[in-house]
Amino acid sequence: MTRNIEQEVEILRAVKHPCIISIGTVYNLPKSINIVMEFAKGGELFDRIIEKTNFSEQESKIIMIQLLTALKYLHQRSIVHRDLKPENILLVSKNPSDLRIKISDFGLAKLIPSQQFLKTLCGTPNYVAPEVLKPGNAKGRNNKGDLRAYGSAVDLWSSGVVMYILLVGQPPFSDELAPPSMMDQIKLGKYSFPSPWWDTISPQAIDLIKKLIRVNPDERLTASQALEHPWFQEGDTAAIWSNPAIKQLPQSSDHTYTPDDTVFQNSENIRAAVELGLKTDPQVQQQPAVTPTKKIRAARVLASGDVTPLEDEKDGRLLGGNGIMGGGSGSATTAETSPATPTKKRKADWDDGNDDNNE
Repeated sequence: MTRNIEQEVEILRAVKHPCIISIGTVYNLPKSINIVMEFAKGGELFDRIIEKTNFSEQESKIIMIQLLTALKYLHQRSIVHRDLKPENILLVSKNPSDLRIKISDFGLAKLIPSQQFLKTLCGTPNYVAPEVLKPGNAKGRNNKGDLRAYGSAVDLWSSGVVMYILLVGQPPFSDELAPPSMMDQIKLGKYSFPSPWWDTISPQAIDLIKKLIRVNPDERLTASQALEHPWFQEGDTAAIWSNPAIKQLPQSSDHTYTPDDTVFQNSENIRAAVELGLKTDPQVQQQPAVTPTKKIRAARVLASGDVTPLEDEKDGRLLGGNGIMGGGSGSATTAETSPATPTKKRKADWDDGNDDNNE
């Protein structure tokens, strides 16, 4: 089993959260890796956005609360996802009124050692944070601190982009909005809330997006801070907190998420397990070692108990970030109007080939 796949599996086996996809048994076979994983019947959030065009503010709040509580959980455990987008957020049910979500595709997820940063250029262009686009070496560096080095704040930028798309069904950054280019739009934090799409959206919703899509990561809200934003206190809060998607989250009286952490392994234990491979995991059925070019086959467990195999020919580098737990591969593109409706899926385009283990 290649190292990237090992880390993806280990991270997912180490976390337990109602809004994060879970996996069961892993079969490490000579010619394939078979993974039994949770099945989200509703498919990708991206497809639901295409179907609905956009979500109401009330619906968006329910989705964002789940997304932010899951990010808070991951970040408190030094885990960064690095490829958040509607394609990697799955819906539990096909029922339009059921807004329970699962974050999937941890192919680019990474454990950040204490007091360290990540340096790999990776992610999906429309959703990537500006600090990821900085130079990766001394070439092109103008000022101290101008090299690529980032942390969990990249996930909050991506969540702000997701929230933007939820509310209007259109991306804040796109090459169709040039000039400047989409990459420069991101680096400059150049986006807007054009009429008529944003005319009926509340000022508090716009304010939260502005505090998430902020160029300086030190000024960007954390997941905990975002959950305390006044936008979540507007409107019919009783309906929000009584919604099944929110009620599934163990909460204190003030709606603070309190996870069951009894199964969580700390980052050092996860890192040690990755070093050893999965040889000591009782739920990994070991077979002879495999080559990096073997097929990756994930199995979704259906409600009936049947297993449907899915194949991915990619190796453990997960170029483009389509991990073995992936929910899809795409990003929003644009039409003639500005901003544009997301109508095309695209893989996460970047993995610069650096060894993540040296980050």
